[in-house]
This record gives sequence, C-alpha cells and structure tokens, in this order.
Amino acid sequence: MGAGVGLALIPFLIVIVVGAFMLGGREQVEAAHEMIATEGDESEA
Repeated sequence: MGAGVGLALIPFLIVIVVGAFMLGGREQVEAAHEMIATEGDESEA
C-alpha cells in the first residue's frame, strides 16, 4: 500500500513544481518547501 501512496504523490509533486515554474515565482517554490518541511516535522513527531 505504501508504494501505491508514493506513486499517487508523484503526479501531485510534479504539478506543484511545474506550476511554480510556470508562474516563475520563487515564493511558490519556497512555500512548497516549507509545506514539505512542516509535513516532515509532523510525521517525525
């Protein structure tokens, strides 16, 4: 089941990255990194 979840997240991450590049906004990229970092901290706790 873990592999399925990982495969499901891949397109989601691609959409975020492509969207950030299309907008040409580094702020969106930084915000995405902060979201990922926050989620990682929560999962570790």
